[in-house]
Amino acid sequence: MAKISKPKSKKTEKNLGAEVSRRIEIKDIRLINCKCEQLPNPDRNNLRVDISYEVNTKVDKGKNTILVFPKFTLKALSQEGKEEKSLIFIEAMFLAIYAVKNLDGLTDAHFDEFGKMNGVYNTWPYWREFVQNIISRMGLPRLILPAFRLGSSKTPAEEKKRKLI
Repeated sequence: MAKISKPKSKKTEKNLGAEVSRRIEIKDIRLINCKCEQLPNPDRNNLRVDISYEVNTKVDKGKNTILVFPKFTLKALSQEGKEEKSLIFIEAMFLAIYAVKNLDGLTDAHFDEFGKMNGVYNTWPYWREFVQNIISRMGLPRLILPAFRLGSSKTPAEEKKRKLI
């Protein structure tokens, strides 16, 4: 089963992010960093897939631009006795660039919540495609990540539990 870990934070204020999302337009989404590794000839029995992400947000007030940097990580882990062994590691950081109509009344808390919600939601399809493509290039069985559901209290893995590898 895949487990998706959201960034640890205090209780989120979704309304703060929504205030920003009403004022933005996506200008660009780019892959800016990636890494992948696998053990040669891994034992693919009893694998657990963990997906996590973290988000950093920066605002350029002079250009009315929000830069969101979501970094996604996928680890396929195998239990060998008492040890857990990482068999597959895939990581990618994206940059989502948003133009903002106006910044009046918006604080860092608004931008942080926007990045956690919209930044991840907007880049998740790129992450899914990246993982599917890289898994194929690594010679591994097909892997399709679940859809990301904005505003859900459950992670995508909790909403649709299934064995991925």
